[in-house]
Amino acid sequence: MGTIRILTGDGGGGRGKISTRIYRDIEKDIGPLHKHFHFMVGTSANALNMAVLSDVGGGALMSAERLDDVYTKRVPDIFDRSVLRAARTVNGLVGDSKYDPQNLQSVVHDACNDTMLSEVQSRLMVTAYDIQNRKPVVFKSWEAAGMTSPLDGRLVYDASKDFMLSDVVMSSAAAPTYFPPHRIRSMDGELYHMIDGSVWANNPAQVALAEARRIFGDTHDFLIVSVGTGETERQINADKNSDWSTTGWLKNGLVSLLMDTPTSATDQQMRQEHNVSYHRLQIDLRRHAPNKPAPNDDMDDGSPENIARLEERADEFLHKNRDYMAKLKMYFNYNALPNYQSLLEESIEAAEKRANNRDPIMSLPTHDQFMPAAP
Repeated sequence: MGTIRILTGDGGGGRGKISTRIYRDIEKDIGPLHKHFHFMVGTSANALNMAVLSDVGGGALMSAERLDDVYTKRVPDIFDRSVLRAARTVNGLVGDSKYDPQNLQSVVHDACNDTMLSEVQSRLMVTAYDIQNRKPVVFKSWEAAGMTSPLDGRLVYDASKDFMLSDVVMSSAAAPTYFPPHRIRSMDGELYHMIDGSVWANNPAQVALAEARRIFGDTHDFLIVSVGTGETERQINADKNSDWSTTGWLKNGLVSLLMDTPTSATDQQMRQEHNVSYHRLQIDLRRHAPNKPAPNDDMDDGSPENIARLEERADEFLHKNRDYMAKLKMYFNYNALPNYQSLLEESIEAAEKRANNRDPIMSLPTHDQFMPAAP
């Protein structure tokens, strides 16, 4: 019996700088992160982070240190407030996204190059939302690479599950109102329109755990290192606010509110999971000293000043929690990553034994498996 290891990262726009700072600190002491986790799972900003930190052809596309530097140098261009798109007003609503996605596309493409999702050797998961079919989407690198045929055991490639890695990241980062939906084509030519995975899984830890349980059952324990992008703390003063129109809500951070609320709920639920060691690395963004400004928690404040404050706050967190972080790193340094295939075989064997002793009610199909009634 071994432990399934999962690394997850939240959405958060420019606040993804906090995550890269944490990855940089961990990687400095334990080496490439993909060598220590069975699954790498990210949403929005951390879709990019997990994609480039994953194993592609024997190594990561980018070191955590270089990724951290990318945030410092290029996030200000992604959220350049001096070139906000001209807003067209339609019935009182803003008729265009806040930013042109071209700068974000440039950063993502430079990071991912021409890599296909199927070429990612780490078990990478990225969340998004399909607005045409109205359903959550989880891109999975191992499904893109092909599934094993039950007939002869060969790997069968399915082009409908494979995409350009840069398109996968852009799909997960297309935050509503900030960027337009991203058009993405599978390798078989099917077109989809995706928006930010944060609308349903800003903290993808539970999504990751559900997928791991689907594969392994409960035979093994689970270790989840969940990296946040900072807790938003600003209050919405209902007494002083008289504008509760759509525009008023947008000004008061409606999108951020809708994304952050599930993050807190997921965190609480994860702490109740059985056989799970859940390590949440999250940072408080409130002002700590009256003479020192706190970072702006707007996901699109990519100003050099705010990026520097986010970096400083992340470094403060790592320093204050250095004993805890040292223990976490020691675990990874002294405990090699258990072999994935061996863990899977143990799970299959345990599941077969359990199936022979199950209550018959457990084989009754759930409601969504019923046959539809005849017309």
